[in-house]
Amino acid sequence: MFGSKATCQAFIFNGNEVERVESYKYLAFEFHATKNLAHSISQLVSAAKKAMHAMNRRGAILPISDPEQRCKLFDSLVLPILSYASEVWGVDEKLGEAAELLHRQFLKHILGVRDSTANIIVLAELGHNRLAIAPCTFLICLPIQKRA
Repeated sequence: MFGSKATCQAFIFNGNEVERVESYKYLAFEFHATKNLAHSISQLVSAAKKAMHAMNRRGAILPISDPEQRCKLFDSLVLPILSYASEVWGVDEKLGEAAELLHRQFLKHILGVRDSTANIIVLAELGHNRLAIAPCTFLICLPIQKRA
């Protein structure tokens, strides 16, 4: 439970008082008493950047230069970090903008184009969607079958 100990009444659950803390980490996602979700998302983006740089270093050693293969690596190694807990924070487009920015930077890097290149052109060239749209494909696992 969040909040200042001085301003809140005790919260009792099953006869035990619940401790008040400044932050709580649940499944690697941090909820904070005074900071909004942007703080947690910045931590996710930071972790995704580290994973992306490690992937790029390894790709340079193994000479993986095919953009399609590099996109598949990004989708399997970095995207899970970027989209972690997106069910919680994904409803607010402003929160996901940092993840979108990292995704676009990666795509522009593998194409070798300038940062000023139009985003829609880069996405279309590689056949990618914005990350805000991409998670919808993960929700459809089985075809919908009509009941008899």
